[in-house]
Amino acid sequence: MRRLLGLLFVLALLVLVGGCKSVWDDVKSDISGTATAWHRDWIHAKDSIFRHLLNYDENDPYL
Repeated sequence: MRRLLGLLFVLALLVLVGGCKSVWDDVKSDISGTATAWHRDWIHAKDSIFRHLLNYDENDPYL
């Protein structure tokens, strides 16, 4: 009986560790996705600001 309880405890521990790893992987992917989106938005905002400051016209053939 004691061996069975030990085996169940180890099995429960493995399930818990696997679940935590899965959650951590999800959190990491969310963080990297958020960082990527933030970086993309920052680049777009920076380009928009410089275009506005320089009166950039993307239809101007001389630029």
